[in-house]
Amino acid sequence: MKNSAFPGKSRKLFLLCFFAYSAIYIGRKNFSACMPGMIAAGAIDKVLGGTTGTAFLAVYACGQLVNGLLGDRLNPKNMITVGLLGAAAANAAMGLNSARTMFPVIWGINGYFCSMIWAPVIRLMSERMTDEERQSSGAAISAAIPAGSVLSYLVCAFVLGVADWRAAFLACSAILAASAAFFFVRMTALLGKDGVGGKIEEGRAKAANELEAAPLPERLERLKKAPLPLLVVLTGLCFAVGAILFNGILKDGLDLWVPSYISEYFGLDDAVAAGMSTVLPVVNIIGIYIARFINVRYIKNEFGTCALLFGVSALSFVPLVTISAVGARGAGFAVLAVLLVSLTSASMLGINSMLLTFIPFKFARIGRASSVTGFLNSCSYVAASLSGVTIGVISSSYGWTAAVLAFLAVSLLGGAISAAGIKVWRRNAELLSEE
Repeated sequence: MKNSAFPGKSRKLFLLCFFAYSAIYIGRKNFSACMPGMIAAGAIDKVLGGTTGTAFLAVYACGQLVNGLLGDRLNPKNMITVGLLGAAAANAAMGLNSARTMFPVIWGINGYFCSMIWAPVIRLMSERMTDEERQSSGAAISAAIPAGSVLSYLVCAFVLGVADWRAAFLACSAILAASAAFFFVRMTALLGKDGVGGKIEEGRAKAANELEAAPLPERLERLKKAPLPLLVVLTGLCFAVGAILFNGILKDGLDLWVPSYISEYFGLDDAVAAGMSTVLPVVNIIGIYIARFINVRYIKNEFGTCALLFGVSALSFVPLVTISAVGARGAGFAVLAVLLVSLTSASMLGINSMLLTFIPFKFARIGRASSVTGFLNSCSYVAASLSGVTIGVISSSYGWTAAVLAFLAVSLLGGAISAAGIKVWRRNAELLSEE
């Protein structure tokens, strides 16, 4: 983002939103980094680990819908602060808990607090930024996901190297609490005590009024008024639902299980496995921008770009299946496995940006961008919640080779349904975009 296009208070606002969304990932990605140590210590087994991850994602999916509605009604600054503080408390509870049955409960509560961040962030940015600023910040805010994930893995790798998994949760809790205080103080200084709403720039307001006043074609008027399920069917979003389900399984399934896979299968130390896992979010940042470049420059169809990236994911799993089939072990093969998984992980985040940013943007003209985003995002995390326990059961019962084969099958299915939606989406995207 260039300073000329993103000046003054808007830049400060973006940085604070980026900070908050990165910080919350420190308190949600740490479970996957800590899980190998928890399993080794006998605190949980793989099935309970998968169940705990599932609890987080299931509650998070529901929280997305609830807090999306609340985010339009409550003070966004206060919601974000409460979310960070609640996540800090939940992380502290994880570090102090000794009752096996309470891990899914505590982590599920954490899922709800984590779901309080995104909607208020979007509200702050939409109310306080011009159209040009929002376009510049739209892709950049997605980079907060891998940035926060990297920090989470680095913090956990360091703490696990000198202490245990309990200390890692407590360290993340302290960081979240400090982040909440910093965000609240700085955002209050920037926006004032209330921090709600704000004057919309004159140029943006004028453009918005003109757009609202412009008559829509008859079909777009019907789409504007259609119930969400009918909108999904009429616009071809049913293919997006299928694609986001498979994307959620892969994106969050890999995040949850890669440290355990590296530690267990290749026989590496927990801290080393957590440290190696930081490669995933680093590469993910690249994946966001590569996906955008490919779509804008070459394919010009979000479903086509998704199909391509699912294909890349499938190809990356083929060597992993081979490694597992021949029983290859050791640090060298672990590095190769991390690189291959990183390629899939980057592809998944690129797909995620297509389905949850670029496709919903098309619906802004009929005033349905927010509802489409919330619906698809909820579908994503429903799928992610199922992947946690499913991969836990598969890896425990049949081994990591079977788990890798399952990921390969999901990649192929995601590519197939994305390809099936290309023609339908091309027609509807043109209709939604035409003047």
